[in-house]
Amino acid sequence: MTVKDLLEQEKDSLLSKAKEYVSKKYPEKEMAREFDDEVLNWVNDDWEEEGYSDEYEWYDNYGKGEAEDAVIQNIITEVENELKKKFSGDEEFEFEQWLRDKYYFLNR
Repeated sequence: MTVKDLLEQEKDSLLSKAKEYVSKKYPEKEMAREFDDEVLNWVNDDWEEEGYSDEYEWYDNYGKGEAEDAVIQNIITEVENELKKKFSGDEEFEFEQWLRDKYYFLNR
């Protein structure tokens, strides 16, 4: 087995553990709640005065993915702390894509 093979195996193991952790801790409803809470941080206070029916309608028009990115970064940090390992750039990218695929509302 080469060093490259060992590194790939370690990467797969970290991603596998990260995905397992998130899947157990964040069923879709729980992740949606995390997202909903974060959206409120990115909505202007005057959304009603602007004629929107709710915060999400305002965010759909003006949001640029800030809430999605914040939730993803919070999850990445939590997973790294929990597993006591840092993702490499490639691993983080792959994990982020997995999150966006798993939770459709994070894919903006």
